Amino acid sequence: MTKKTTFKKSEKKDIEFSKELIKFYKQMLEGPASSIETLAEIEEKFPDEYSIFKNLKDDPSTINTIVDKAPQDVKDALVIIMLKASNLGVKLSKLFDLTVEEKKQLARDLRSFGKETEGKLNKLIKDGT
Repeated sequence: MTKKTTFKKSEKKDIEFSKELIKFYKQMLEGPASSIETLAEIEEKFPDEYSIFKNLKDDPSTINTIVDKAPQDVKDALVIIMLKASNLGVKLSKLFDLTVEEKKQLARDLRSFGKETEGKLNKLIKDGT
Protein backbone atom coordinates (compact mmCIF):
# COMPACT_ATOMS: atom_id res chain seq x y z
CA MET A 1 0.00 0.00 0.00
CA THR A 2 1.46 3.34 -1.03
CA LYS A 3 1.18 6.34 1.17
CA LYS A 4 -0.29 9.44 -0.47
CA THR A 5 1.89 12.48 -0.01
CA THR A 6 0.13 15.69 0.89
CA PHE A 7 1.68 19.07 0.36
CA LYS A 8 1.03 22.39 1.96
CA LYS A 9 -0.16 25.19 -0.32
CA SER A 10 3.31 26.79 -0.38
CA GLU A 11 4.90 23.45 -1.32
CA LYS A 12 2.41 22.99 -4.16
CA LYS A 13 3.31 26.44 -5.43
CA ASP A 14 7.02 25.59 -5.25
CA ILE A 15 6.42 22.36 -7.17
CA GLU A 16 4.36 24.14 -9.84
CA PHE A 17 7.03 26.82 -10.15
CA SER A 18 9.70 24.15 -10.54
CA LYS A 19 7.65 22.39 -13.23
CA GLU A 20 7.21 25.62 -15.17
CA LEU A 21 10.90 26.44 -14.82
CA ILE A 22 11.87 23.00 -16.15
CA LYS A 23 9.40 23.49 -19.02
CA PHE A 24 11.00 26.87 -19.79
CA TYR A 25 14.50 25.39 -19.94
CA LYS A 26 13.34 22.44 -22.03
CA GLN A 27 11.73 24.75 -24.59
CA MET A 28 14.64 27.19 -24.50
CA LEU A 29 17.08 24.38 -25.27
CA GLU A 30 14.96 22.67 -27.91
CA GLY A 31 14.20 25.86 -29.82
CA PRO A 32 17.73 26.74 -30.88
CA ALA A 33 18.81 23.12 -31.43
CA SER A 34 17.73 22.95 -35.08
CA SER A 35 19.15 26.42 -35.71
CA ILE A 36 22.50 25.29 -34.34
CA GLU A 37 22.40 22.18 -36.53
CA THR A 38 21.67 24.35 -39.57
CA LEU A 39 24.51 26.69 -38.62
CA ALA A 40 26.88 23.72 -38.40
CA GLU A 41 25.74 22.58 -41.86
CA ILE A 42 26.33 26.09 -43.24
CA GLU A 43 29.82 26.17 -41.75
CA GLU A 44 30.57 22.74 -43.20
CA LYS A 45 29.20 23.44 -46.70
CA PHE A 46 30.29 27.09 -47.02
CA PRO A 47 33.37 27.64 -44.81
CA ASP A 48 34.51 30.86 -46.52
CA GLU A 49 31.06 32.45 -46.43
CA TYR A 50 30.57 31.26 -42.84
CA SER A 51 33.78 32.99 -41.83
CA ILE A 52 32.42 36.26 -43.23
CA PHE A 53 29.04 35.70 -41.55
CA LYS A 54 30.73 34.96 -38.23
CA ASN A 55 32.48 38.34 -38.37
CA LEU A 56 29.14 40.11 -38.76
CA LYS A 57 28.74 40.35 -34.99
CA ASP A 58 32.02 42.28 -34.70
CA ASP A 59 31.78 44.25 -37.94
CA PRO A 60 28.25 44.87 -39.26
CA SER A 61 29.66 46.23 -42.51
CA THR A 62 30.51 42.66 -43.52
CA ILE A 63 26.84 42.28 -44.38
CA ASN A 64 27.75 43.87 -47.72
CA THR A 65 30.23 41.09 -48.44
CA ILE A 66 27.51 38.51 -47.83
CA VAL A 67 24.69 40.13 -49.78
CA ASP A 68 26.62 41.74 -52.64
CA LYS A 69 26.95 38.41 -54.45
CA ALA A 70 23.22 37.67 -54.22
CA PRO A 71 20.46 38.61 -56.67
CA GLN A 72 18.48 41.69 -55.64
CA ASP A 73 15.45 39.81 -54.26
CA VAL A 74 17.68 37.58 -52.15
CA LYS A 75 19.72 40.60 -51.06
CA ASP A 76 16.57 42.43 -49.95
CA ALA A 77 15.31 39.41 -48.01
CA LEU A 78 18.67 38.83 -46.31
CA VAL A 79 19.11 42.43 -45.23
CA ILE A 80 15.60 42.62 -43.79
CA ILE A 81 16.00 39.28 -42.00
CA MET A 82 19.42 40.15 -40.57
CA LEU A 83 18.29 43.56 -39.33
CA LYS A 84 15.14 42.21 -37.71
CA ALA A 85 17.05 39.28 -36.19
CA SER A 86 19.58 41.70 -34.75
CA ASN A 87 16.83 43.83 -33.23
CA LEU A 88 15.13 40.78 -31.73
CA GLY A 89 18.49 39.53 -30.46
CA VAL A 90 18.96 42.72 -28.47
CA LYS A 91 15.57 42.20 -26.83
CA LEU A 92 16.34 38.52 -26.17
CA SER A 93 19.59 39.45 -24.44
CA LYS A 94 17.52 41.49 -21.97
CA LEU A 95 14.83 38.83 -21.54
CA PHE A 96 14.83 38.80 -17.74
CA ASP A 97 14.62 42.58 -17.57
CA LEU A 98 11.45 42.75 -19.68
CA THR A 99 8.02 43.19 -18.14
CA VAL A 100 5.48 40.39 -18.49
CA GLU A 101 3.76 42.22 -21.34
CA GLU A 102 7.08 42.88 -23.09
CA LYS A 103 7.95 39.16 -22.84
CA LYS A 104 4.57 38.25 -24.35
CA GLN A 105 5.07 40.81 -27.13
CA LEU A 106 8.56 39.50 -27.81
CA ALA A 107 7.17 35.97 -28.11
CA ARG A 108 4.56 37.23 -30.61
CA ASP A 109 7.24 39.14 -32.51
CA LEU A 110 9.48 36.05 -32.70
CA ARG A 111 6.63 33.89 -33.99
CA SER A 112 5.67 36.54 -36.52
CA PHE A 113 9.28 36.92 -37.63
CA GLY A 114 9.57 33.15 -38.02
CA LYS A 115 6.51 33.09 -40.27
CA GLU A 116 7.76 36.09 -42.24
CA THR A 117 11.17 34.46 -42.72
CA GLU A 118 9.57 31.20 -43.81
CA GLY A 119 7.44 33.14 -46.29
CA LYS A 120 10.51 34.84 -47.77
CA LEU A 121 12.31 31.50 -48.05
CA ASN A 122 9.32 29.84 -49.70
CA LYS A 123 9.01 32.73 -52.17
CA LEU A 124 12.69 32.46 -53.09
CA ILE A 125 12.33 28.70 -53.58
CA LYS A 126 9.17 29.16 -55.65
CA ASP A 127 10.82 31.82 -57.80
CA GLY A 128 13.82 29.55 -58.31
CA THR A 129 16.25 32.07 -56.94
